[in-house]
Amino acid sequence: MVSKRRKIATHRFSISLGIGLLFGGCHHVAPPSSPEIQGVDGTPIAYRASGSGDVALLFIHGWCGDKSYWDGQRQAFSPDYRTVAVDLAGHGDSGGREDRTVASLVRDIGRVMDVLALNRTVLVGHSMGATIALESALAHPARVVGLVGVDAFKDIESEIDRGEFERFVGSLENNFSEVASGFVRDGLFVADSPDVVVERVVADVERADPKLAVGLLRDVVHYWSNEAASLARLEVPVVFVNSGVTSNNVDAWRRHVPDHTAHYLPTGHFPMLEDPALFNRQLGLGLEVILGADRAHGSSVTSLASPTPRRGAQTAASEPADADGDSSHISHRPHKRAERPGDRRATVAPRRVTAGGA
Repeated sequence: MVSKRRKIATHRFSISLGIGLLFGGCHHVAPPSSPEIQGVDGTPIAYRASGSGDVALLFIHGWCGDKSYWDGQRQAFSPDYRTVAVDLAGHGDSGGREDRTVASLVRDIGRVMDVLALNRTVLVGHSMGATIALESALAHPARVVGLVGVDAFKDIESEIDRGEFERFVGSLENNFSEVASGFVRDGLFVADSPDVVVERVVADVERADPKLAVGLLRDVVHYWSNEAASLARLEVPVVFVNSGVTSNNVDAWRRHVPDHTAHYLPTGHFPMLEDPALFNRQLGLGLEVILGADRAHGSSVTSLASPTPRRGAQTAASEPADADGDSSHISHRPHKRAERPGDRRATVAPRRVTAGGA
């Protein structure tokens, strides 16, 4: 049964499991038979692969997630593609390391592509995993043919309030499990998000290694400041598959990422878990664009019914819109939320964090 959830009225840390991502060690542990690749420093990087084909889909989870978050996609796309999902270092079955930086994870992704001979790769990253995918695409342009960001890059022009950021990170350092799990439960889902998904993600967050999670967060913030410029440097198509749990700055995409396609889903921050069938259809459409099937010139936007933005959110320049810039036809499905006894306001995360970063 789906419970009704209260959505925080301020932008929250879109910490993706992804919250997704960062939490190192929060894991839905895959079977011990998962094969491993030695990272450039010898750290074992676990992965699961299936399917075959000339094009590979390499799935990168978010903060505190693991490769099992992509099980529904590996299975669905393996008849037509080679599919690979990795555990980032410190997550799932992969080994940990003291170097808690995005750069170290990007090197691991490059190593995976090298060892598995993924020569035509579409990188699919969720939340913080999308940042790692973007940096990996820039670092290995010869191997990458496209980039898919899942509930990521939502406002690439917004600025980070460093004071708010430090206060939020400080609260995580002081009481990681309570602050992080409260933020996830209250801020990253919508009324229709399945309870089983909510509880799974919250449990992963509560099992996370605080040092790894906070360390990655402190490092990834530097990349958020340069997302617009980094995306503009890409020479491959970009697909955004985003929820409406926080606003999407469509105009910023048009200014900085002319070769993009956007799809909107009426889910919370984890569309691949919350509605895998719908997510897979939209991902499939994005892959067709990337691989040149019915390729449209310039940018385009595909809209589905999406949740009403939080009260007070900026919508004029961030509503889903069609290629002509008309957003008047978009239907928003209101999500009624009931205050429940014991509901607690989680620590507010900086606007830039909630707009699609971690």
